[in-house]
Amino acid sequence: MKKRIAVCVYTTNAAEVIRAFEIASAIDRLHHDDVVITFFTYRGNLPGGKKRTVDYEHLIQGFDVIYFGGSDVVVDDAMWQAFRQAELNRDGIFPPPYDICATIYLRAVIDTLAEYQPDVLLYGLFPEVSLAAAIQGWKSVSFSAIERNSYMDWLSQNSDTLAKLGVQPNGGLEHKNPWAVIQNAAVECGLNLKDPHDFMNAICPSRTTLCDFECFYDEKKLAPGVTIVGPIISSITNSSSLTIQQIEVFLESEKIDNHDTSHIKLLFSMGSTGKAPMFVECLKALNNATPGEFQSVVLVPACLHGSDLVNEILATAEHNKDILIVKDFVPVRPILSLVDVFICHGGQLSVQCGLAAGLPIVGVPTQADQCFNLQNVEVCNAGLCILPVDWKEKRIREALRRVGNTPSYKREALKLQHEFFRDSRGAEKVASLVYNCSLE
Repeated sequence: MKKRIAVCVYTTNAAEVIRAFEIASAIDRLHHDDVVITFFTYRGNLPGGKKRTVDYEHLIQGFDVIYFGGSDVVVDDAMWQAFRQAELNRDGIFPPPYDICATIYLRAVIDTLAEYQPDVLLYGLFPEVSLAAAIQGWKSVSFSAIERNSYMDWLSQNSDTLAKLGVQPNGGLEHKNPWAVIQNAAVECGLNLKDPHDFMNAICPSRTTLCDFECFYDEKKLAPGVTIVGPIISSITNSSSLTIQQIEVFLESEKIDNHDTSHIKLLFSMGSTGKAPMFVECLKALNNATPGEFQSVVLVPACLHGSDLVNEILATAEHNKDILIVKDFVPVRPILSLVDVFICHGGQLSVQCGLAAGLPIVGVPTQADQCFNLQNVEVCNAGLCILPVDWKEKRIREALRRVGNTPSYKREALKLQHEFFRDSRGAEKVASLVYNCSLE
């Protein structure tokens, strides 16, 4: 009988979807005749209703997708925006309106997966699925962006930096348990939790894989059972889409408005979770630069399409011959091979794609995990991490000149590119762990 593998992802997170898809594709290549692979996620809108603004379900190609629960279990724009706002306000991990329906959602996850009868669960950042596995005793494998012990150690050592981000090592929740809502729901759904302080250990997966560069971590500090598999990024390195063709034509033009060709070619992307003030400040830096100094491709995150602040600067930048504005979703790897410097927000997948292309990075973090990623890049001398308080027009241009014109940044980025290709079978490593776990 074929093993049933349930791949669970939030489709609001492009990085999670891409990693999950790459791992699922690897499992299918290696064990096609022995497995059935199905994706599970929350419905983004009611049937016939308005489609959620940010949704990357279209990246899951060739696999069936099942939605958790019925029509009552929907992560629509209202729910998703509540999560984002809670993140901005440091209100905890599961904010209103989720707090009043957490038990309903968790039961929906449990019931839907129970009907599927998985041999193993594969998931990334999906607490409800880790809880379902713990409650039901299902075997599970997680693909993690950051290793918890190393990250907590970094948080404790960087309190000054975190304060500038508006973050505290405890998340700024001195009098709250950020997991309280989902923890209470888990107990109500059957989690046997003798000690509330043991919650995180109680929901640990059967196997944990870390999808990051090995050189960023001290193996002695890793939690037991963690396997570093290396970065897992999109395998799409070329594209024939019309948008990509337009970008290629723009970047490969020999002259820009009759200026010399010594310009620095840039790709600016804030991933799927960009924040308007940081996006606007960088676009102002590019738009007000000396003509011909930079040649910039700007990817506008879907979550910012409705921002008046963003649309105001876009209306001006769209007339700048040195800037190409792209609002469609496009894979970044085909573009990265055409530029000199990558500007990003420090999301792990963005950082990994840039380094896999051998590109130095200039980044602005707005969350602690993004700062962790960008500081790792800076420690390796492959780029610069600029905190939001310093993310100003003049400073951005200075950083781009420094990184774009200093060969050592490119040289160190190429070293990390070498590590990526040396250990580029991350998806296959996780695939083997998942399949072996299904046999146990």
